[in-house]
Amino acid sequence: MSQKQFTQRSISVLFLLVLTASGTGLLRAATKSSLPSRYAVWLNQEVPYIITNAERSAFIDLKTDADREAFIQNFWAIRNPDSNSPTNEFRDEYYRRLAYANDQFGSPGRHDGWRTDRGMVYITLGPPQQLTPYRASQYLTPLEIWFYQSPSPNHALPPYFYVVFYQRSLNEDYKLYSPFLDKPERLVQSTNAVNDEAMALKIIKEDLGAEVARISLTLLPNEPASVDSPSLESETLLNRIRNYRNLPENVELLDERRAMHESVSHRIVLGQSFSDLSAMATRDGDALASISYLFQLFNPQDFFVAQGEDGRFYYNVEVEAALKNGNGQVIFRDTQKMMNYLTAADVAERRQRRFALEGRLPASPGAYTLELTVTNQVTHQAFTQSRNVVVPPFDSQLNLSTPMLLTLDKPNADPGDSLPFTLAGVQFAPLGGDNASVPHGSPVRVMYQLWDKAPSSASPAQGSLDVVYTLGQLGRPEKQQTTQSVDKRGFDHFGNLLIGKDLATDELSPGPYRLVIQVTDPTGGAHVSQAINLTITSARPPLWTVVSPSFHHRNDPLDAFRRGQCALGQHDRALAVYYLRQSIAAGYPQKQAYTALAVAYREAGNVAAAEDAERQADNSLGPVRHD
Repeated sequence: MSQKQFTQRSISVLFLLVLTASGTGLLRAATKSSLPSRYAVWLNQEVPYIITNAERSAFIDLKTDADREAFIQNFWAIRNPDSNSPTNEFRDEYYRRLAYANDQFGSPGRHDGWRTDRGMVYITLGPPQQLTPYRASQYLTPLEIWFYQSPSPNHALPPYFYVVFYQRSLNEDYKLYSPFLDKPERLVQSTNAVNDEAMALKIIKEDLGAEVARISLTLLPNEPASVDSPSLESETLLNRIRNYRNLPENVELLDERRAMHESVSHRIVLGQSFSDLSAMATRDGDALASISYLFQLFNPQDFFVAQGEDGRFYYNVEVEAALKNGNGQVIFRDTQKMMNYLTAADVAERRQRRFALEGRLPASPGAYTLELTVTNQVTHQAFTQSRNVVVPPFDSQLNLSTPMLLTLDKPNADPGDSLPFTLAGVQFAPLGGDNASVPHGSPVRVMYQLWDKAPSSASPAQGSLDVVYTLGQLGRPEKQQTTQSVDKRGFDHFGNLLIGKDLATDELSPGPYRLVIQVTDPTGGAHVSQAINLTITSARPPLWTVVSPSFHHRNDPLDAFRRGQCALGQHDRALAVYYLRQSIAAGYPQKQAYTALAVAYREAGNVAAAEDAERQADNSLGPVRHD
C-alpha cells in the first residue's frame, strides 16, 4: 500500500473502527452468557485478535460442541500456509506469541499479557525488527519504540512504521502512544510542557535525540512531521492494527483460502482392489474386549509423501473407523489424524515398502462390521475397506478367535496393553488375516486366542486341548497336517489363552492355500474350528506401519463409554449400564454418559433409574473432552 492510498483511507477507517469498538462489549457479553467456558476462553482470550467479526458471530450462533470443534478445526485450517503439512505453522506461531505476551507483559503471575497494548501488537504482528527501550530518561516517561518492516504480506499495513508504548506511572502498564490523540506532551513527566507541544518536542529532542522527537510526531518514516499538523495517518495505522483481523485485505485473503480449502477437501475414493483390511477380536481382561485391525496397501507406489516449502518431507493421513452392529447401524465413529516428518533416508527406505496402518477399538460381545476409510491428505486419495468381526460372550464355552498371520519380526513389550495386536503385554507385528501373502520358504506364523469359561478355585482347568493345523490347496488331496497339545492350565483367570504356531512351507509349492485350525477338548468333547485363506508366493515389499492412537489405557473413560455404546447397540442393557457407570466414574463428560445410561435403563424397563439418569444429565454440563 502506498502512502497516498493509506492517507485516503484514514477518515473512513477511523469511522469504521468507532463502530466496531462500540459493538465489542455487546459481543463479549453475549458470548459470556451463551458459550461453555472452554469455548468462551478460546473466543475471548485466545483468538480475539485474529477472529473476524463475521467468524465471531458465526461461532456464537453454533449450538453444539461438535459444531464448535469443527469450526475451530476449520478456523486454523484456512490459516495454515501449507494445508498438507504435519504442523500448522500459523497456529504454532500464534500460540507462541500468545504465550510470550502472557509471560512478558501484564501483571506478574496472572498471564494476562494478551489484554495489554503491547500484548495486542505483539500477538497481531509478531516480534518487531527492532525494539528500543528508554527507561532511564530524566524528563520523559518510560518508553518502548518498536520498528516493523513489512509485517503484512498482503500490504494491509505500510511497509515501514514505528509503534510507541509509554508508561504514565509505575502502577500502569505501557499504553499505545498516538501522535494524533496523545501528542508529545503525554511523553513528558515534568510540568514544563503542559499545553506546550513545542516545549515537549524540545525536551524529547534534548533527552533522547531528534529521531525519537520525530517519531513522537509521526509513526511513518516517510511522512512529513510537524508539531502544528498532528499525524492522522499514524492514528489510522494504529486503528488498522487494532482491527487487523477485519481489514478488507485480510478478510478477502481468508475467503480465498476458505474456498481453496473447501475445493481440495473432496476426496478421490478408490475401491477395495488397492488395499486389504484384517481384523481380530480379543478378550483383554475382566469384561474387556477390543478389535485390532491392520489396513495395508498392495503396492508401495500407491502412497505418496510430500515435501514442504522448508524442504522437509512428511506424511499426513486421516483414518475414519466406523463400528456398526448387525443391523448396519453406526455405534460410534473414530477419526484420527496421523502426521509426522521424515528424513530423506526415511523417504528412500519407505518407497520400497507398502503403507500400512494399525488401530484398535474398544468393543463388547456381539457381531460387528468394521468400516474403514484411510485418506492420504497429501493426494486426497481415500481407500475404503470393511470386515465383519465377532466378539464372543465373556462366559462362552470353548471358542477361538479369527487367526492372524504374523511377520517374523520380534514382538515388542506393551505393558500398558494399549497398542493394536497386544496380548498379555506383548505387541505382535501382523502380516494379515484372510488372503494374506506368505513369502515362499518362510514359515506360516499364526496367532490366535482361545476362549473358555473362566476357571475357578473350585473348578480349576485340567487336562489338555488337541489342536490340528491343516494346510492344503482346494481341489488337491495333498494336505500338510501339524498337531499341538495345549495345557489347559495356561488359561488365565478370565478364560483366555494366547496360542502361536510356526508351520513350515519348505515343501509347499507357491499358490493359494487354506489353513484350518481345529481345537478339541477330549474331556468334554467340545470342538471348534476357524479357517483362513492365504497365498504362498514370492516375497512382497515389507510394510511401513503407522499406528492410530484410537485406543487408550485400561481405565480410559472414552473407551468405557464406547463399550457402553457397543453394548447398547447389541441390546445388552446390563453390560451397557456397567460400562456407562464405569465411564462416569472415570470422568467421561457426564451429560453424554448419563443420557446413554438413561436409554439403557429405559430399554431394560427400569423407568425410575432412567428418570434419575435423565435428571443427572440435565444437571451435568461436564467438561469438554477432545479426542
